[in-house]
Amino acid sequence: MMDAVPGQKRVDLACVGFGPSGIALAAAIEECGDNRDPTGLTSRFFEARTSSAWHPNFILAGSDINHHFLRDLATPRDPRSQFTFVNYLKTNGRLYDFGRLGRAPSRQEWSDYVQWVAAQLAANVSYCDPVQQVRPRFEGDELVELSVDARSGPVSTTNLVVSVGAEPTIPTVFRSLMGDRVFHTSEYERRILGLPKTPRSIVVIGAGQSAGEAIFDLRQRFPNSSIIGIQRSSGFKLYDLSQFSNAVYCPPETDYFYGLPPSRKSTAFAETVRTNYSGLDAEICSALYQQVYEDAVARMPRITLLTRRAVSHVQASASAISLSVKDVNSDAAEVITSDAVVLATGFHVNPLPGLLQNMRSSIRMNEWGQPLVNRDYSLSLSGPSRVRIYLNGLCEHSHGIGDGQSFSMVALRAEAIVRSVLRSRDSSAERHDQSSSPELVSL
Repeated sequence: MMDAVPGQKRVDLACVGFGPSGIALAAAIEECGDNRDPTGLTSRFFEARTSSAWHPNFILAGSDINHHFLRDLATPRDPRSQFTFVNYLKTNGRLYDFGRLGRAPSRQEWSDYVQWVAAQLAANVSYCDPVQQVRPRFEGDELVELSVDARSGPVSTTNLVVSVGAEPTIPTVFRSLMGDRVFHTSEYERRILGLPKTPRSIVVIGAGQSAGEAIFDLRQRFPNSSIIGIQRSSGFKLYDLSQFSNAVYCPPETDYFYGLPPSRKSTAFAETVRTNYSGLDAEICSALYQQVYEDAVARMPRITLLTRRAVSHVQASASAISLSVKDVNSDAAEVITSDAVVLATGFHVNPLPGLLQNMRSSIRMNEWGQPLVNRDYSLSLSGPSRVRIYLNGLCEHSHGIGDGQSFSMVALRAEAIVRSVLRSRDSSAERHDQSSSPELVSL
């Protein structure tokens, strides 16, 4: 392994990614010191994008967030924080107006809130600055430092936080065709604007919230086009959003799940999946069904839902995209022709992000090839180390569903990481003081 560059800029903590998890971490650094003062940690945040906008290409008209607004970037950590959603409302003169709204914040408002917090913490953030690699430096067998090599230059640290978030899931059959006519919902708004004014037909792949919202939105945007939904399942299903089932997003569940034997975690996780994945909320489900029904009454059906179907082959020509589709039970085959394909296929988390792959031999792994993660979200390393590497929002496999694609634990996880870094700093300083103090001489 290559050594880090001696003499380069050093910070107490470097973070790759400045989306919600990174923003919450920066907020915690500002407020987790004594008496809620700044911690004194020096930090640098690297963000590859031009801004910290939250899902900027899928903020659809009328869409709202699927979690309680108190599960924001700071409230669970400290309701008195200046970075709470309630303080955002107060600062922008909408506190009472929001109170009369009677529903969850829209995605547009939530994205504005996320960017409002990010703007207050921008002093140590470097945008348009992707991290190209992380290089370890050893002294003998001991890992002593990391070099975070970004486009703007390298930075050294002993505390690295990886907050890269989830990646779009692209089915293999579509990967070679991604572009203007085949695209994931993470690029939805930008790509939709490039389509013809009246496409003949648009296919949407998927059976979750983003698929339902995309189908409904396309029906409104292109009232004379045919919208075709293709799903492997028997049809859209509702999220499990009951007050009881949502206890899995509360702090005690993290402790419970983390303490389970590794062999039991996959079963426990599967039980919670329908609270956040592969489902629709009741509002969009009702609106979509009503639209399908009203189209049928008007004898002008525009939405076709092909359930229990899988796409086996895709071919693109200059004029159309042809999808070979099979029934997952009977193998009955058909070909669907479309002008565009929207992949509402969700996101996935890579438990060991690509920028850490060159350090794989230094990271302890479980029998399923997943990194072993400590309760404070730090990786378990295989040898002596002065370095700590934290996974921020990438620990569903170790900490449960609340740690994945949800705001529920964002603030508390950030606090746990910051306090872990502070403990490590204080213990290192104590060891240094003890080693440098003069020896007592007996007379």
